[in-house]
Amino acid sequence: MPARFCFARLRVLRCHEPSGRRCRLSQVATLALTAWLTGSAVAAQASPPLVEVAHEPPLIDLFGAEIVGRGDVNGDRVPDVLIGAPTVIGSGVVYLFHGPLPRDFDASEAVTTFAPTLVRTRVGGAMALADLDGDGGDDVLLGDPAAWGVGGNRGQVWIFADPAPGALDETDATVVIRGAGRAYDVGAAVAAGDLDGDGNVDVIVGAPDDNPELNHGAVFVFYGPFAGPLTTDDADWEIHGIDLNGEFGAEIAVGDIDGDGVEDFVVGQPFSQGGVGRAWIFLQALRGRFTTDVADARIDGNGGQFAWSLAAGQDLTSDSVPDLLVGEPRLDQTANGAVHVFAGPITGLPTGPRVLSRADAVGAYRAEAPVGQFGFAVDFAGDVNGDGTNDLIVGAPLAGGIPTAPRGRAYVFYGPAGGAVGAANADLVFQGQRLEPVGLSVAGLGDLDRNGLDDFAFGTPEGYRGSYVPPLRPTVTVISPRRGNVRASGCGANPGSLTVASGTPTPRTSLVFALDGGQVLGAAPVLLFSVRPPAGWPGCGPTLPGIGELLVSVAPPEPAVLAGAPWTGAPVPIELPIPASFALVGQDLFAQGVFVDLTGAAPMPLQLTNGMVATLGL
Repeated sequence: MPARFCFARLRVLRCHEPSGRRCRLSQVATLALTAWLTGSAVAAQASPPLVEVAHEPPLIDLFGAEIVGRGDVNGDRVPDVLIGAPTVIGSGVVYLFHGPLPRDFDASEAVTTFAPTLVRTRVGGAMALADLDGDGGDDVLLGDPAAWGVGGNRGQVWIFADPAPGALDETDATVVIRGAGRAYDVGAAVAAGDLDGDGNVDVIVGAPDDNPELNHGAVFVFYGPFAGPLTTDDADWEIHGIDLNGEFGAEIAVGDIDGDGVEDFVVGQPFSQGGVGRAWIFLQALRGRFTTDVADARIDGNGGQFAWSLAAGQDLTSDSVPDLLVGEPRLDQTANGAVHVFAGPITGLPTGPRVLSRADAVGAYRAEAPVGQFGFAVDFAGDVNGDGTNDLIVGAPLAGGIPTAPRGRAYVFYGPAGGAVGAANADLVFQGQRLEPVGLSVAGLGDLDRNGLDDFAFGTPEGYRGSYVPPLRPTVTVISPRRGNVRASGCGANPGSLTVASGTPTPRTSLVFALDGGQVLGAAPVLLFSVRPPAGWPGCGPTLPGIGELLVSVAPPEPAVLAGAPWTGAPVPIELPIPASFALVGQDLFAQGVFVDLTGAAPMPLQLTNGMVATLGL
């Protein structure tokens, strides 16, 4: 079964009179409407603007363990997407999809697949897209840290220049970089950027188990242009970690950290003998063999796998300078997790490296529950809501449920970043079902559908099986935001009007409606809304005898109900808070105003306004 996402439902917001007494509509009128429509009610179906890429795993398959976007392999100026599927048994597969993407399709529809036929290899966990040969189209870089060599997992990196459609294997690689000497797990991380400013893209390769007895880790830099085959002994610049079991090189991010117009790189070291993870920042392009002592800056954590995930090269603080994101999925040795935003530019010091700590972050996003591993994956989401600022996406694969049966969540926070923000205040939350690790991978993709809004993705890579859970299909969900709109509708003779006074129809915002036209002074104006389209929409809705047209479709549970101050003859504003619910994105909210006579007249008349529909976007 495919994964499902984000389950916030429309809850009943009971209306209240100014005195605090509950409005009688919620007790009488709404119940009557519910009973009238229950027999024909049909459950609402979510139709979010997403692309779900499903995959039926042949083995224990981690489809979606890594997602890379914002590249353009075929040069059509539409972003393309790489999805990795490393396997526990086997060599793994990487899938290349050219944008734009259809709504739902299977991994078998990938334009190109990369699947080594060699034994003891594993691709799909570390990938990059970059134009290494300068022809205008991005090339594909695949890390293969499990590649077997003399003495163990030497690892290697496969480079495919201008990959053709179809099924490719290691014989189609343009360049291969293999581990040599004391380098092990080469290709556990891979990135690319022009580090020396010569116009050629360079390759940075991580080997976190370099010197395997000590697990110091290392990073190897190859300046372009170059041709293969190569080994780590051919690297132009070697940087070796010095902390016991530090795993320097487990994560790499590239971006202009110091704001000088030339790309730099950051290396994650999530462990150390003292339990302090670090992010090492390199702002120069050196040659030779060095240790981390040549770093221009470093950021120290306090345990918690600081720098487990990294992202760089984009602006999240709206100052036009690229910033750095650092994920810490085990904050202070707990499973809480956090993401820290360090504002650029970050520079070195004449006397040595600049040393920063978590206290220097301008933004700190923290988990909403003790368990969750918030920050396991992090990226710049792009501008997903069209406000001109970059946004943030964070994965927490153990969030929700209980530790033995996590659901996983992916969170989107609208920019700009600043201050302390709890995950409970996320602008969008995507949650999986039991044993679905939503958020094990996240990625910003660029504008795949060319609608002016950036798209993003998160993976549910593990197909768990258990006695209480049916087999799940690993999936990658691509969110393609759309712009919301509001339109009015009216038919028949309604005595009142419903208009939008202010607001935009997006999650975690509010729409302020103006109700006008009630016939009884002192009547209580009430706004009803639901996500279920009424019968006959966009024509006339159903009618109630003696009341007239009813736009809102009512079914258990009751629709949300909001009340305003008694009508005095002027339009009454009623604010409708829109939940941060992925299930609502792309849905139509149907609203209608009702004036309820609370003056004591009997029988109690109801006066309806015209109806309105708001299509929700991000």
